[in-house]
Amino acid sequence: MELFNSLATSIFDALLYPLSFLGSDVALILISILAGIGLLFLYGKVSNQDAIRKVKKKITAGIYESVLFRNDLRISLKAQGKMFLGGAKYFALAIPPIIILSIPCLIVLAQLNLRYGVRPLNPGESTIISIGVKDDAALFSAEIKAPEGIATTPPLRDLDNHTVSWRLDAKSPMIAKVDILVGGESLTQNIFVGKETSKIPTVIHSSFWWQFLYPGATIPTKLQNIITEISVKYPEQAMSLFGLHVNWLIVFLVVSILAGIVGSKFLKVEI
Repeated sequence: MELFNSLATSIFDALLYPLSFLGSDVALILISILAGIGLLFLYGKVSNQDAIRKVKKKITAGIYESVLFRNDLRISLKAQGKMFLGGAKYFALAIPPIIILSIPCLIVLAQLNLRYGVRPLNPGESTIISIGVKDDAALFSAEIKAPEGIATTPPLRDLDNHTVSWRLDAKSPMIAKVDILVGGESLTQNIFVGKETSKIPTVIHSSFWWQFLYPGATIPTKLQNIITEISVKYPEQAMSLFGLHVNWLIVFLVVSILAGIVGSKFLKVEI
């Protein structure tokens, strides 16, 4: 998974580099449009377009029939039954391609979350860094060492969940290298303060699934039998959509869906 994430991140870095000069809001909107059209194109290739087109016509015919013969209970109920069966068939036709497209869609979302999910800390702001460990010995041996410009609090140990947390108070702009020491081993975690960066990992996990959802960094092999997770809470990055400040995911969903709906008319894809 580490190799896959590294390759996917490098590909997205190359694809998104030309958009990096436009500003994050404009770049995200363009990415969303391209993603919506791209997923629509793939949907057209992996779905049974002829069957979808036929079942949609039957549903439309059922609607017209139900309205035209609304005073005839028998015909109206029969038409509604056809609509229900048509809807069930449409659902059955749509599910397989949606499942297939969920894989590239999750890859895109994971990479965009790495870039647009959070922002760096500002001087004067605080964050919580937490690590999950596998046993009590590691829990009580865990400690961190922060550079000058980062103040730390004593550790808070959660015995039930096997986690230990510290609050970090950022004082000056920097990319702070915080050393985490546990079980006789150590690793370095970057804390971004007041420095613009294209990618900010917020969760580093040893499990396959979480590594897939949160690319950008990995737990070293020598520590994977000690540490299960490292998380840093950064402020959420707000994006602009029609004058409103919203989460990047809302921008992506709204713009990509609209792009897909409009694109379906030009690409002749039934959705």
